[in-house]
Amino acid sequence: MGGRTRYGPPLFRGGILITQQILTDLTKQPYEQYMEEQVLRPMGMTNSSFNQPPAASQRKNLATGYKSNGDEVPGKYFVYPEKAAAGLWTTPTDICKYILEIQQAYQGKSSKVLNQEMAKLHVTPYKNDVAMGTYLQVRNGEAYFVHSASNEGFTGYFLGGLTNGKGVALFANSGDGYVLLELLNSIAQVYNWKGFSKPEQITTVPVSDTLTSKYVGEYILGGWLSEIKKEKDGLYLWSDGISSKMYFISPTEFRNIELGGTKTFTFDSAGAVAGYSNTVNGRLLATGQKITSLDTLKPRPGQSGVLGRHLLEAKSTTGR
Repeated sequence: MGGRTRYGPPLFRGGILITQQILTDLTKQPYEQYMEEQVLRPMGMTNSSFNQPPAASQRKNLATGYKSNGDEVPGKYFVYPEKAAAGLWTTPTDICKYILEIQQAYQGKSSKVLNQEMAKLHVTPYKNDVAMGTYLQVRNGEAYFVHSASNEGFTGYFLGGLTNGKGVALFANSGDGYVLLELLNSIAQVYNWKGFSKPEQITTVPVSDTLTSKYVGEYILGGWLSEIKKEKDGLYLWSDGISSKMYFISPTEFRNIELGGTKTFTFDSAGAVAGYSNTVNGRLLATGQKITSLDTLKPRPGQSGVLGRHLLEAKSTTGR
């Protein structure tokens, strides 16, 4: 992922559009110009730009996006008018420059863009793990600021330690970004970072088609909607935009490479599949139900639309 090839996942979403309008109104400058002069250039992010559409001189360096099914994105990439939320073209190297600057600013050793006070606001949670433009994780007692990202045909993830000097930026020109988590854990293993997942050996078992056919359907788990579907090489669990193959460790339990935990199917008194639970490190995280009626569903905000789009896309792909 080196060189000048650019990948296009946005770093921030949603409400950040409000800041785009505020900056445009106050500075009387185009958003991309302000960001270039006040943010990107001071941090040395010379291969980054908020230009939408990209300037003609940039296009030869832009990666082509691919959907999760392997199809090329029409036109190679989308052009997003939401510049602050989805308009950043950048590279992993440039994102690492941002990580380094925030780490230095947090410790009061630099102020190219943010002083120490503002850097601390940037990485201090104000609700649960949500900070101002980043999320906070604690791994083995060490705090990290992180963010994942996705545009049509692109996915990305960065992680930076607040005080330990660790950091990584990972991009893929694919809508299926599960490999990023595998790469993150591989990097952590090579450099002996504590608190990250390590490779685990599991033994799979064959499960009859009669039983697996009963698992196919839509589910809701902790307010998150998901789907189990049958593909040529087995069952797949779709959740939060990730489609992950199911590896059965018993007739009623399965694991995923991309989605953590051990999932266990539950059954009602008549023997029908009632749902599945998810256990991580021996702790039960959530118990879900198979969707048989829409009347009692209580999904998280926005989840109904996410699942609906997924089902429509799956139907469209199948019908081609």
